[in-house]
Amino acid sequence: MVRKQVNTFPPEVYYGLSETGKSLEQLLLHIESWMENYQLQHTTELDPMKEKQK
Repeated sequence: MVRKQVNTFPPEVYYGLSETGKSLEQLLLHIESWMENYQLQHTTELDPMKEKQK
């Protein structure tokens, strides 16, 4: 994480991702995609209304 402080009154502080943090972006997007697919599959399996529509 990168922290930048501007010496004003009141102080302003900005936070951002470091280059190391940014390098995780593709991995996190892949995990998010997996999670959404997993959730869709298992929500459909557990929903009794979806079973009746088949």
